Amino acid sequence: MKVLVIQGSPREKSRTGILANLAFKNAKKGNEVKMIDLSLGNVDVFAGKAFGKETKNALDLIYWADVLIVCTPVYNSMISSALKNLFEFVDYKKIGGKVSGFIINASTMKSTISVQNQLSGLMNYFGIISNPKAVFAVEEDFDENGLKNKNVEDRIRALVESSSKIKA
Repeated sequence: MKVLVIQGSPREKSRTGILANLAFKNAKKGNEVKMIDLSLGNVDVFAGKAFGKETKNALDLIYWADVLIVCTPVYNSMISSALKNLFEFVDYKKIGGKVSGFIINASTMKSTISVQNQLSGLMNYFGIISNPKAVFAVEEDFDENGLKNKNVEDRIRALVESSSKIKA
């Protein structure tokens, strides 16, 4: 199975990045895995025109993958603008039939479901099947050393495994 982890936070050293790295590590077990890290800032801003090599490479990874593990922080009850920007470039004709899983990082649980619904709607537009078992992580799951709640890591492992088994 070809798994792509999309780290949707534009911030370097973010909690979302920690979660994406855990997904990447867990997906490596029996799968071919790659990652798009939006904190690197190498995806162009969508303007409806031509785009650069790094953006093309990101799109090629999206088209390559069987499974997308989409990791996003919650900003103002929405997915990150960096993640939305990436999907502006995606050709819906080239992506249908894939499977997606979501890892959502927020300060509290208050807006996680609305972001899961946004991601599900986005994936539905592209014809991608969404795993209904999203992973939510909140501020209290972390400390100054990183992720302290090991249940979150277990849920990430289960999300990756179950997303890889869903048949499109």
